[in-house]
Amino acid sequence: MGILLLAILCGLGAAVLRGFQLTGSFDSETALIPAGDTVTIALMVLSAVFAAVVIATFLLRRGKAAPQPKTLPKAWLVIELAALAALALSSSFDLANGFTEQRVSSICLGFLGLAGAASLLMITKRINALPSAAGFWATVPVFWSCLMMIMEFWGHAGNPVRNTYVYGMFATVFCTLALYAAAGFFFGKANAGRVFLYALPGVYFATLTLGGALLAEQLGQPIIQLSTASLLRYAFIVLHLSAVVIAVQYGRLTPPKPEPEDEPNPENGEETEYDKAP
Repeated sequence: MGILLLAILCGLGAAVLRGFQLTGSFDSETALIPAGDTVTIALMVLSAVFAAVVIATFLLRRGKAAPQPKTLPKAWLVIELAALAALALSSSFDLANGFTEQRVSSICLGFLGLAGAASLLMITKRINALPSAAGFWATVPVFWSCLMMIMEFWGHAGNPVRNTYVYGMFATVFCTLALYAAAGFFFGKANAGRVFLYALPGVYFATLTLGGALLAEQLGQPIIQLSTASLLRYAFIVLHLSAVVIAVQYGRLTPPKPEPEDEPNPENGEETEYDKAP
């Protein structure tokens, strides 16, 4: 839990820096950040330090046994349901905008997001009773995240000012990797360290992007403004990836291994295949 709290606190600190960067660091004429801008340098240093902490945590956890399954606290359910509500609302906005603007990509993103929210709800209902949760439900959000990542790359392909979108892009990329790593738990590919390596930066960059955008709107005229759907997506990333980290720490994502079936023992009078042969 400590490393998750650190990711959230660092993300909040970075969000404050991001808010001031969006409103005061960009040149009004060129839309570029002057060399040596204090806020930008501080934001980059904080991000680099946090990345180093996450990598160190990943290296220290390598080879450790999976934790024994424990019942998740009720707060976990609140966090995950809030995440699913944010995803469903964001997807509804994408769907409405897609039909209004006749954009097939937004329509597909909306449908996949709603399907992903429903799939994660199925896992949430059964999370304390694994392995009843089927792996299929864990794969649907991965497809949604992949399409979201592709659309974000399309949207910024011609934008040379990387500081206007790079942190949100990092949040999307790490969200996709974390969802993929979490889905692996349902297919015999359990790797807690890999989940932490992807999910914690996802929480950090999404908190940075979401908090920075909200603060910038209060401070003045930011150089960019995020749509309601985008804000809800980043809220989903923060909440859901936090829930994933907690679930892994409680040992709830790894289905128990099936017990081996007892083999027939001829000495005990049990019939074998040879006895059944004509």
